[in-house]
Amino acid sequence: MKKIFFILGVILLLVGCSTRIGEEKKNDNFQEKEEEKIIEIPNNDGGLRVIEGDKPISRALAAKMVALGRYSRTEVSHFDREIPYQDTDASLWYDKYINVVTIYNWFGDEGDFFRPLELLTYSEALEIADRIEVSLEELNMEVRDDTLNTPIKYKDWFSIYSKLLEELDIDEQVRRDSLVVVGTPANISSLNAWELVSDKGKYAFEGLTMDQFIDNEIRVLRRENDIIGVIDIITNEPVITNVWIEKIDDVEGLIFVGGEYRTYNINKEVDSEVIGLIGDIHIKDRQIVDFALKEETISGKVLRINNNEVLLEGLGSFPVASDRKIYSNINNNLQWRTISQVLVGYNSADFVIQDGEVQGIVIRKRVEIENIRVAIRTTGFNALVHNEIQLTSDVDFTIKYGNEIAVYEKNKVVRIDSQHPVLEDYITITPNDPKGKIEILSIERAYGTPRYRGVMEIARASNGLYLINELPMEEYLYSVVPSEMPTSYGLEAAKVQAICARSYAYSQFYSNRYSSYGGHVDDSVSSQVYNNYRENEISIQAVNETSKLGITYNDNVVSAFFFSTSSGHTADSGDVWANWSTRSFPTTTPVYSRGKPQFNGEFNLDLTVEEDFAAFIKNDNYNAYDRNISWYRWQVTMTREQLTKSINNNLVSRFEASPHSIKVLGEDNYFRTRPIETIGELIDIRVYSRGNSGVLTEVLIIGTENTIKVATEYNIRFLLAPKRYSENEENIIITRKDGSTVSNYNLLPSAFFTMDKKFTPQNNLAEITFYGGGFGHGVGMSQNGVKGMVDLGYSYDEVLKHFYTGVEIKKIY
Repeated sequence: MKKIFFILGVILLLVGCSTRIGEEKKNDNFQEKEEEKIIEIPNNDGGLRVIEGDKPISRALAAKMVALGRYSRTEVSHFDREIPYQDTDASLWYDKYINVVTIYNWFGDEGDFFRPLELLTYSEALEIADRIEVSLEELNMEVRDDTLNTPIKYKDWFSIYSKLLEELDIDEQVRRDSLVVVGTPANISSLNAWELVSDKGKYAFEGLTMDQFIDNEIRVLRRENDIIGVIDIITNEPVITNVWIEKIDDVEGLIFVGGEYRTYNINKEVDSEVIGLIGDIHIKDRQIVDFALKEETISGKVLRINNNEVLLEGLGSFPVASDRKIYSNINNNLQWRTISQVLVGYNSADFVIQDGEVQGIVIRKRVEIENIRVAIRTTGFNALVHNEIQLTSDVDFTIKYGNEIAVYEKNKVVRIDSQHPVLEDYITITPNDPKGKIEILSIERAYGTPRYRGVMEIARASNGLYLINELPMEEYLYSVVPSEMPTSYGLEAAKVQAICARSYAYSQFYSNRYSSYGGHVDDSVSSQVYNNYRENEISIQAVNETSKLGITYNDNVVSAFFFSTSSGHTADSGDVWANWSTRSFPTTTPVYSRGKPQFNGEFNLDLTVEEDFAAFIKNDNYNAYDRNISWYRWQVTMTREQLTKSINNNLVSRFEASPHSIKVLGEDNYFRTRPIETIGELIDIRVYSRGNSGVLTEVLIIGTENTIKVATEYNIRFLLAPKRYSENEENIIITRKDGSTVSNYNLLPSAFFTMDKKFTPQNNLAEITFYGGGFGHGVGMSQNGVKGMVDLGYSYDEVLKHFYTGVEIKKIY
C-alpha cells in the first residue's frame, strides 16, 4: 500500500513522567495519482509548519478528519444514522462524521453525549490511535502524565493523524495539495455555506475557518473536494495562473476562475484595456499588482486528450501543464469545465500555449454529432492496448504518417508495433474507395477477423498501441444492431434496436468516457457491442429507415435500458438500482422506466406478495411476449454447502463494491452497515421485500455467524451465484423452459425468482430450488420481448412506447 507521511517541523518533546511514542522517522514517499498530477511543493524549512499549530482541535473536527480518512463525504452521508447522542442531530454539519466514527468504534463509548464542541485531549487522541490499531512509535513524541487530559495541540494531532491515514486511507484518496483561496461566502455571496472557490475549483470546508486565507496560497489535506485540514500558508502574495481575464482596466480587474467571478482593485499601470484573455495575475494585499497575458493559441481536431497531454491532428502532441484551466465560452456563457469535457474527434476548442505546454483550453462551440470514434479492443474484448496490429483492406488504401503518405494495394498486409519507424504520434489508414473496409487481422470476433468502415487510427500508448475507428454515427450503428440483437428477429425489431442504440450512443458520445484513449465509446459491453457480428442488409436498412431517430422524454434524450428476456413483467428502475446521488434504495422511478406486464389482458396478482409471485413465476401459461424464449422460465437447485460457498466467496467483494446495500444484524436486532467477511454456515435464505414487478429488492441470509440483509438485484444474484468454485466440485446446472441446460454461471439469471426449500430430518436446510424467470436486470426493453411483439404485428414506435412510457421518438441530431 502507498503511504502518506507528514513530518512536522516541530516535535513536542516534554520531560518528566511521560507516555513515550517512539522515535522520529522521515519518509518522503508521498506519491501522486497520475491522473491528478498534483505538484509537491518543497517546504521552506524541511518540515511542515502546521497553521496555528499550538491551537487545540474540537472533537467534532477530529471526527470529521478520521471519517474522511476512510470515506468520502458522499459515502459518509450514506451511512444509516445510528448515533444516540443528545448533543447532536442530523441538521448539524458534524453529525454525519460522528455517526461514522461511532459505528466503527473509533472514538470509544461516549454514553449519551459525544461532546462535539469540546476539545480533543492527548488521552483521547492516543485512544483513537489504539482503536484504529496504529502504532505511534515512529513519532518520537513524549506526553507527560499530567498533560494527558489537556487539549492536544493541532500540530501534534496532525502528526498522529498522518499515522492514522496509513490504516484509514485504504483506497489512497487522501491528498496533500496546494491551492489559492479566491473566495468564501464572506466575499462571494453566490457560494454555499462551507464552500470556497479556489484556483483549482470549489471545495467544501466543513468545520474549518477559511476566511482568513482569502488571497493566500495554502497547503491542505483533502479527500476529493473536501478539505480535511489546513497545513500551512505557502505565500500571501500568490500568483493565480491561467485565469480568465474578463476585463482589466486601470481601475479594477474582473477575473473568472474556479467557477466564480471575482473583482480586484488594480495597483498597476495598465496601458490598454484587456478583455477576454487567459493570463496570470499576481495578488498582494487583495489587489492585482501585476499580470501577464498568454495570447498564443492553436486549434485543431482533438485525437486524444487527458491530464498529461493532448494530441491534435496535424500538429502533434502537446504536454498539458499541471495548472491548466479549462473553460467553456459557448455563446458568451462562461463556464468552468474539466478536461474530460473537451470532445475528441472535433475542432471545438482553442488551446492556449506557452513554452510548448497547454496552459488553458477554451471550448468555443457545441459539437454536433457527425462521426463517432470507437476504441477497439483486442480479441475477446480483453484490453484497449494492443501489442501489435496487422491490417489490410479489400481496396487500395493509404497510410498517412506525419507529412508522409504511402499507398498500398488491396490485400497487402501491414504490421504495426510500437517500434515501427512510421509511428511517431499516430498514423491513419484510409480506404481509397469509400465503400472499402479495413480488416484487422490481429483481432478475432464472433464472425472472424473484423472489417471496419471509415478510418482506422493507430496511436502510440505508453505500453503498446491504441486502435481507433472513426466513422459516421449512422454507419457505426450498422454493426451495433446485429451485435446487440439477432437480425433474424426481422426488420421491425432491428429498427427498435437501432433507435435504442442511437439513443445510447448519443449519451455516451457527450460523456466522452474514452477520450484518454482517443474514443467516445469502446466496442464492448462497457459501451455497447460493436462489430462482433457483421453488418447485414437488415441492420443497414433498419438504421437507414430510422435515420437520426432517438428516444426522448421531455425533449431530453433517454439512455434507454434494455436486457435480454423478461419474466413476463418488467421492473421499475428504482427497484433495481439505488439512486446514484443519495444511494437510497429502493428509490423513485422515472415515468419512462416503470415496469409493466408483458402481455395483454387483465392481471390481478400482487407480485409484492410472496404467494402471488410464486403462482406467477411457476405458471408459464401467460401469453407473454417472451414466452417462447428458453430463459422465460428457469430453475436451479443448490445445496446448503454450495450456497454457503458462493455467499462467502463473494461477500467481501460485494460489500466493498456496495457497502450500503449489505447490512449486518446487530445484537440489538437492528441492521447496520458493517464490514463482513463471512456468514458462517448458511441456515436459511428468506425474502425480505419485492418490487411491484416481483423482482427481489432485499433478501435475508441467515448464517451461523452473521445474518445479513442484501439489497439490489445484482447483489442478490451475485451472492447466490450458481457456480462451482473448484474442479473437484459438481457442476451446478440451470434448466431452462425448453429443457436445455447451462452450468456454472457467475450470477443467477435474474432476481425474479421464488424458492422451494428441502430440510433434513433434523430440520436443517438441505437444498434450495430457485424457480425463476427472465434473464438480466429487467428494466426497460426486453429484447426478446421485442421479437414477440413484432411477430404480433406491432410497429417499432409502438414497441418502444410500450416499453418506455410517455416517450417520443424523434430526431436527436
